[in-house]
Amino acid sequence: MKDSGETIELKTEYNLLGSSFFRYLMKIGLQSLRNDMEQDFLDEMIEESTKRNPDFPTLMEEARQRRALLSHLAAIRSRSKISQKTIAKRIKTSQPAIARLEAGIVDPRLSTLQRYAASVGKRIEWTLVDA
Repeated sequence: MKDSGETIELKTEYNLLGSSFFRYLMKIGLQSLRNDMEQDFLDEMIEESTKRNPDFPTLMEEARQRRALLSHLAAIRSRSKISQKTIAKRIKTSQPAIARLEAGIVDPRLSTLQRYAASVGKRIEWTLVDA
């Protein structure tokens, strides 16, 4: 089997740059390509979803805000060295339910978020803004 010119160039670069540096460059290039492809796919999904439901961007932003709040509460819990099991006992639920909540698997009720916040010594404040 005969090497193409491109393969020969890559082998030459490989020899000139050294194996680990070349692998690093290839990894960065492939990761960048993968990220670009994922972003394109995500952009297409958002565009299609917005065409089907014009409220989709608003719904996504609201979900992002809920996720940010949960991440913040989980970080407070972790920094305070409070276990998920302890939080679960405090708010009368199970540890797996807290794990699902922190992982963003469930869309929690506001009352659940309030109980979680209280269990780490915090309170949630609301502000109404124009839509």
